[in-house]
Parts: sequence; structure tokens; C-alpha cells
Amino acid sequence: SKIMMVTESSRNDADINYTFGGVGVENPVIEWGGNCGNLTAAVGAFAILEGLVSAEEPITNVTLYNTNADGIIEQGVPVTDGKPDIYGDFHIDGVPGTGARVDTHFIDPAGGVLDAALPTGNAVDTITIDRSEIDVTVVDVTNVVAYIRAGDIGLTGTELPDDLRDADGLMDRLERIRGAVCVELGLVDSPEDAELEYPIFPHLAIVSEPQSYDCSVDKRVEMTDIDITARVISMQDPHHAYAMTSGLCLGAAAKIPGSVPNEAIRDPLTKWITLGHPKGTMSVGSVVHTDDAQPDVERV
Repeated sequence: SKIMMVTESSRNDADINYTFGGVGVENPVIEWGGNCGNLTAAVGAFAILEGLVSAEEPITNVTLYNTNADGIIEQGVPVTDGKPDIYGDFHIDGVPGTGARVDTHFIDPAGGVLDAALPTGNAVDTITIDRSEIDVTVVDVTNVVAYIRAGDIGLTGTELPDDLRDADGLMDRLERIRGAVCVELGLVDSPEDAELEYPIFPHLAIVSEPQSYDCSVDKRVEMTDIDITARVISMQDPHHAYAMTSGLCLGAAAKIPGSVPNEAIRDPLTKWITLGHPKGTMSVGSVVHTDDAQPDVERV
């Protein structure tokens, strides 16, 4: 359900341009407003295989320009015998097997979609859904994500994807929350328009304090091993693990004083944040300066 269109770049600061298209699963629509962290990790390798950049061993450094978010990404692709490495011992929970590690740095990633790290200008906004007030933090870093507390919608935060899908009326309520955020951002006129007009962003993330829980695979996450517990809804469905751009965004959002993730995180001052998701953990790094009203996100 996703497309990456890749070409050589004429920019002085990039080797490759790429454009992301999010293809609707239930609706005939392609959204051009966001990005995909997982597929971004493959763009450098694709560019090498297509001869768009020259291979250098042992690491080929590729600078990417994402047209959707007007963003620069620095990427290091392991190379052997002139081709990107396929094999390696690096593992990511939620991804089968192991492979080569591709380090990807999103440079100055705030506001690529909605022009500011905090598009509403606030660390927290309050919306009303079903006559209940819910605090929401909206952050635009590599993608737009709306964060809510698990407890505010009657959850513990350790629910697995099937738990969320099977809860009576929950997914419809979560989409109404996301739709209300789209209205708050001025993207749509009414919440019900969001599913067709903006099906991908913002992602909706549910966060809570570090907790121990059994995963949807044969694995257990211990609260002592994570900094925050998180679940994310992407394309109106609970993500089986955690969307990459949402993880990067959380790395920055958790360091914004007063934000919903900042309340839940164990230590907002740490450079690397480990989040617990339905299939294990994910660690993301960020450099964020919060001296001004709008956070300055140096990189994630």
C-alpha cells in the first residue's frame, strides 16, 4: 500500500530525490503528505542497485531529499562487491530474521508537513469526543503524529492489536479522535472527512508509562527495559509493531516539555529512547533543543 518514486537529484545538497505515496487500502486514494521510515531505509540501496549513485565499500553514504516533507536524510548503506549488503546480524523486533544495518539520519525534520514541530503552537490541545475531553499532543517530526494517553480512552496501554480491533466501538472512536485532530489542524471541515481525504496522517499514537507485558509473538517486554509504552494506529488499523516515522517522531515528542509523551517517559533527557510495542522494542535517537516555544529538532 506504499509507493516510493526515486530519481537522481539536481540539488546541491542531495544525491537522490524520492517521493512517497500512501495508497489507500479501503478507499481509492493516494496521499502525498507524509513519508515512510521503513521504505526510506531501502531508497539508498535501490539507488545503488539502479546505478543512480556509485557504490563505495564498505559504506556508501547517500544523501536523500524527500519531496513530500522537503527534508534531507543522510544514509549509510553497507556495500560488498559493489552491491548493497543483504545479510547481516542486525535485528529489529517485528521484522523477521536479521539483515544489514542501514543507519538513517533525518536532518532538521520538524515541520516538513505542517511547517512546525508543534503545528497548533501548543504542547497539549484538548478536543471533545463523545462529550468527553481528551488531551492531544500533535507533533510534526518526520511525519505528523497525534498522541493521546491510554488512560484517557479507558485502556491500560499494553493492549495488543487484536485487543484494540475487538474492543466494541473502539476503532471507530479512535478514528473520530483522529478526525477531530484533522479539523483542529484545518485539514478537513468535519471529522468524518479525514478517512478519505487524509487517511494516513496524522498517525494516532497511544502512550503510557513503562509497563511489562506479553507480546503478540513469543516475547515479553519488561518495564525496566523500556522508557515508554506505545501503540500506533496507521491507516485506520493498529500497527502490528510500530511505524518507523512514528517511532522517530516519538523520540522527539517525548522531549518536548508538557507534551503527552513527555509525561509518560521515564527520562526525557536521554538521547536514545526505547519504546515498547506489540512485538517488542524499538530504540530511536534524537537531538532536540527546547529553549523556545517551538522545539528545534536537530536530527532523529
